[in-house]
Amino acid sequence: MPEMSKCVFTRIWLLAVVFNLAGCWFAKESDIPGKYTVTQNWGTGHLELRAGGTYIEEVSTKEGLRKTVEGKWKFTDDRRRLIRSPCLNIDHKGVHELVDYCDQSVNRSIGHIQIELEPDFGLAYLK
Repeated sequence: MPEMSKCVFTRIWLLAVVFNLAGCWFAKESDIPGKYTVTQNWGTGHLELRAGGTYIEEVSTKEGLRKTVEGKWKFTDDRRRLIRSPCLNIDHKGVHELVDYCDQSVNRSIGHIQIELEPDFGLAYLK
């Protein structure tokens, strides 16, 4: 392999490693409190997680429907999961019924914390 090609290959490989590692930072419980937003074709959702373990979730659809729920949350350090109870069932199609609890993955990457709503569709609350 010519010297120039080795240099370019090495730089690309190093960039790929850096970007891969940047997405693997673990969220800690102290990262979780704050205001999160999700915007989708059906409308917008706002989630405020308070430091004391309570939260409020407000969702507005483009048709004018508004739903609000308040509850409690906890973060499991070992599984990197956020558990909220009760919560709204939200997916890429819209807002559905109130459910007893939501058990959601939490990820941290450069610049934001992400609470996954429907990972297969890239749907998540972002802070």
